[in-house]
Amino acid sequence: MLLSIIIATYNRANAVKELVEVLEKQFTKLAIDFPKEKLSEEIELIVVDNNSQDDTGAILFQKLSEQNRKKTDFLKLNYFLEIEQGSSPARNRGIKEAKANLLAFLDDDIELDANWLKNVYQIALTKPENLCQGGRVIPIWQAETLPEWLSLTPPYEIIQSCFPAHDHGLNKKSYPFEFADTARKIQNPISACFICSKDIFLKHGDFRLDLGIKANERGACEDTEFFWRLLKEKINVEYNPEITVLHPIVKEKISKDFVLKWYRLLGQTLEYMKDKKITHLNPEAQISPKPQLIIKLWLFRIIRIFSFTAKKSFWFDCQKSYTKGQIDYQKLL
Repeated sequence: MLLSIIIATYNRANAVKELVEVLEKQFTKLAIDFPKEKLSEEIELIVVDNNSQDDTGAILFQKLSEQNRKKTDFLKLNYFLEIEQGSSPARNRGIKEAKANLLAFLDDDIELDANWLKNVYQIALTKPENLCQGGRVIPIWQAETLPEWLSLTPPYEIIQSCFPAHDHGLNKKSYPFEFADTARKIQNPISACFICSKDIFLKHGDFRLDLGIKANERGACEDTEFFWRLLKEKINVEYNPEITVLHPIVKEKISKDFVLKWYRLLGQTLEYMKDKKITHLNPEAQISPKPQLIIKLWLFRIIRIFSFTAKKSFWFDCQKSYTKGQIDYQKLL
């Protein structure tokens, strides 16, 4: 087995069904481009159902039933139920069950570029070791126009990974890197789409169980911590735009309420990471003193009053929300 595709899913029955069907079509096309007696002996699809409460299980069992009646070569679907809630245990279950040398991770709500499977399979054919690459994630905004308060460019850029998006051009490069259209240094990939050889997980560990999304409870940074861990160990983590997916950004996410909650959670999570000494790229980072945070929060509030554009005002609202998240964590200590 050369390639294991891993999809962790929760309560997105229709979306994961569509994604599986697209992968099946790309597999059929791949069998034409790479004629072999049994391509299914080299590629497998693993779907980890993270205890979904919708029709995910029924739909995937129907898929399995359809596959059992097929007489031609097809993309083998492996279904696993992971009852421990969370994106981290679900992905870790996929890693454990995978038989291949190269693991390709996909979110359950993305759309694949037409050449996604072909490009990833070509990488798998090289039987890479010590390889970790993040994909290009192109946002598909479902709103007809973006609101006037939302800026995706400096100086009041909203961090796009909250939507999520990760589109940093058409050239391969190593993390961290600076990108021309952003004021931030791009430290790491995002987990919506990335590939990683299994030896890396065996040597450096899986995703931390104390980070990440759990069911309907938003979480953060399990992917950030993992990639930072690799970078700390001098693993060459790359951005590879040949691994491209498209990510629909639903209207519910294009709202002030969603973005502000995301920033607050980010502030809380990064303070937690400082406390646990897992800010690998900045190991000397200390928990911010609470009085300092309160002063910073009031400064942001004052500056916000004198911000006369929608983009600038909202950017300061986000900084306030991030700082409130930091204070939230201080209250837990």
